[in-house]
Amino acid sequence: MVLSINPSPGTTTTAGSGVTLEIASGNVQVPSLVGLNEINAKTVLTQSGFLIREITASDPSKPTGEILAQAPEAGSTRVIGSVVTITVNKN
Repeated sequence: MVLSINPSPGTTTTAGSGVTLEIASGNVQVPSLVGLNEINAKTVLTQSGFLIREITASDPSKPTGEILAQAPEAGSTRVIGSVVTITVNKN
């Protein structure tokens, strides 16, 4: 996860000049995803610094694209860049 960029976004620089990225390291809390739609869940995971593994299941009582389950569970702590598995409803 990128914490800061120098020079700041939108700044014009000379070709070949360097850009410094401050990258976060350490642990991040896994967000709650069950009940979100697929697009929102993937956005939240990406912004939180996680990689995504998607599997599908079918639950006719839930909307298509809704997250039915996740692993690891919400609230647990994982290293940035870890994989979070989401189960997406595909009716």
